[in-house]
Amino acid sequence: MRKEKMISAALTALVVAGGVSSCSDDSNDTPQVKTETSADCHLDLLVSVGATTGMSSTGVKGTYIRSVSLESIEDSTYEVSYVGLGADMAEYDTEAIIKGAYYYEAAPKSNTWYGKYQVSNTGVTTIARRSFGEAVFQARKYTHAWVSDDELVFIGSNVAAGSGMLPTQDGLNYIYWSRIKDHGSRLSLEDEGILDLTSATYKFTGDSVTSFSTSGLAQYRKSDDMIIYAFTNKAVSEKAMYVAFVNASTMQIVNVYHETRVQEMSGTAFGELQQDKMFFDDDENLYISCGTQIPGTSKTTQQYGSLVRINKGEYETDQNWIGMNTTDYGKILTAEYIGDNKCVLYVQDPAKAGLISSNDIYTKDSWGQNNFNSFYYVYDLKTGEYEEVKYEGQSLPASCGSFTDRVCYLNGKVYIGVNSDESVATPRVYVYDVATKSLTKGAKIEGGYYFDRMSVVEGAVNN
Repeated sequence: MRKEKMISAALTALVVAGGVSSCSDDSNDTPQVKTETSADCHLDLLVSVGATTGMSSTGVKGTYIRSVSLESIEDSTYEVSYVGLGADMAEYDTEAIIKGAYYYEAAPKSNTWYGKYQVSNTGVTTIARRSFGEAVFQARKYTHAWVSDDELVFIGSNVAAGSGMLPTQDGLNYIYWSRIKDHGSRLSLEDEGILDLTSATYKFTGDSVTSFSTSGLAQYRKSDDMIIYAFTNKAVSEKAMYVAFVNASTMQIVNVYHETRVQEMSGTAFGELQQDKMFFDDDENLYISCGTQIPGTSKTTQQYGSLVRINKGEYETDQNWIGMNTTDYGKILTAEYIGDNKCVLYVQDPAKAGLISSNDIYTKDSWGQNNFNSFYYVYDLKTGEYEEVKYEGQSLPASCGSFTDRVCYLNGKVYIGVNSDESVATPRVYVYDVATKSLTKGAKIEGGYYFDRMSVVEGAVNN
């Protein structure tokens, strides 16, 4: 059992963020294309007490973050302790955005502003805040895309249909957008509006869609200045996934494509605030992790995973390619590109964990975010080879947390966090060398915590 811990550090206002793919020159012009860097980076480790974080706070008694150097992370004898170090996050959401050395968020705990922060083990500095304009976002319920080095676009649902914010009609669920510019010590609201998905979807597909997923998923494609935005039709019992292509300069929709081979993206409600679910390869082809309900199952969350691809310069998914897409594999929770046409997938598979005999069976103690039911795999996007990440020939202990992300790529290494049952094994970080395919033990986590998220952050650790 995890036990509640006392954190002695008394810290000021804090907002923390979701995983980031690599430490870079602070530019997200080409998201998640892997390059080597000499920049000074560290890892931020988020833990919780009582239950795992994400989506629901049920059972969570506390959440804390600790910054750790790469040298310490790679040391198998090092224990990451939260006593006297780290930040108490009781007053704030854990889902946000990391870019370089900074954290960004909209509406922490329902406040009506955008924020930029810098976090260390001894405190948190608020760099800038900007109040909402007419576009009002709910905390955690939005997605985002960096459209230039200093411009961030937020996309998400309105507070409530007919709330009196941006114009609504007939009680329809609109998706808002706003463009925020980062001036260093100041944030400015450059523009805002509504994505007219209802009209665009009907124009390009002939489908009538009037109710959308809360946030959807978005990525920016630099080569043609396009925001690629995946969303679902929430008004039908049979889930349907669509992809909109939005000109980032004008925010006009230039195409909508209906992807019929899968039911939905792996994330619909909270964007990529705490989990990575989309990535570009080295040729700027975009991959989206998706899920489809296992036939005959009783719960919509009982899914098998798929990857769909949008080739560079194209305005629809590649119908000649699909990754995984079989009930033989589990449900994709996170996806991280590691170069050389390979990615690391965090996959929920209760049957493999021995909790049920087959994934078409549902029990309370099998599927779900607080069950130890998930594993890591390296997936080859060219060959379709699906290889489990193992240590000395043995499966890593099953992890819990379906709204967690503990995979970080940096300089040819993948840092993989295992959130295991303490009665089985100590939660810890493993280090996977991409070139040699070898796995070594890294730092372990102090007992009493759920290990929920790990992110690369620019800058040295400030204790």
